[in-house]
Amino acid sequence: MSTSIRNPESQPDHFTVRLILTFFSLAAILLSIFAWNTIGQSTQPGLEMVLININHGDSILLRSTKGETALIDAGYPDAGTLKYLNEHTVKHLDLLIVTHHDEDHIGGIPEVLRALEVDTYIENGQVIDTDYFHELDKTLQETGVRRKTVRTGDRIPFGELTLEVWNPSRARPDVVNNNSIVLFLQVGKVRFLLTGDIETPIEERLINSNRDLRVDILKVAHHAGNTSSSPAFLEAVKPKIAVYSASNNFPGFPNEDTIDLLRIAGAKVYGTNFNGTITINTDGKTYSISTETGQPLLPY
Repeated sequence: MSTSIRNPESQPDHFTVRLILTFFSLAAILLSIFAWNTIGQSTQPGLEMVLININHGDSILLRSTKGETALIDAGYPDAGTLKYLNEHTVKHLDLLIVTHHDEDHIGGIPEVLRALEVDTYIENGQVIDTDYFHELDKTLQETGVRRKTVRTGDRIPFGELTLEVWNPSRARPDVVNNNSIVLFLQVGKVRFLLTGDIETPIEERLINSNRDLRVDILKVAHHAGNTSSSPAFLEAVKPKIAVYSASNNFPGFPNEDTIDLLRIAGAKVYGTNFNGTITINTDGKTYSISTETGQPLLPY
C-alpha cells in the first residue's frame, strides 16, 4: 500500500488563508460601493435652464446633463434666439415647445425650424388669424416636423426627466395668454414651474387644483406684468427664485408692483432687463444661478 506524504512547506497555513479571504472580501465590498456610487451618479440627471436675453419676449433653453435639448418659445423674429443657439453649438432640439401664439413667443420659431433639426414640436392646438401664426404654420408644414398638441395631465418625456403639463385643459378660442402651456419639472429635489403668459384666472385654477404648487424656481408669468403673479398664487407657490424675461423699453413690463410682490413672497428676483441672459444649473440636489451682469433683487 502506497502512502502519500504531504510537504508542509507547500501548504498555506491558516493565517495566510484567512488573510487571502479577508483581502478578497474587502475588495468585493469596495467594488460594490464603487459600482453603487457610479450607478447613482449616472442615473441622476441634471439640468441647465437658460433665459435667453431677447428683450421683450420669452425664449428658454433646457439642456439635460444627458445631452437632451428643448427650446420653449423664441421671442420676436431675429430677436436673438437663433444667434444664441448658434453661438452655443445647439444644432438639434429634441423638443420645440410653444406656450401660446403671441408674436413675442412665436415670431422667432420659423427661423429656428429652418436652421435646426427638430424632433418634436409641442403646441396648445389653438389656431389664430395673425401673420405670425400663419408663417409659423407654413414653416411647420414645409419642414415636416412632427407636431403634438398637449393638454393638462399630459407628460412630455425629456430624456430621463419629465415635463408635466398643468395647463391648458382645452384651448379656448376667445383667449390667448390663458391658453399658455404651463410646465412643471422636477429634477431630483429641485422643482421648476414655467408659466408662459398665464393670468390670474389660470393662477386661481392652479390654486384650486390641489397640486403641491411649491417650487424652487418660478418662471414668472407674462413678463412680470400686472395681470399675473397674484399674492394668493405666490403664497401657494412660495418660490425661492423668480426669473422673468422683459425689456426696459416695453411699457408696463415689468411692473414694479409685481416685482415687489415677488420679493414680499420671499423670492430672489432675476430679470433679463437688468441681468441679461440668466443661467440656472442644478444637479438635482442644489442649484446655482449665473447672469451676464448685476445681482438679483433680494426678498424684503
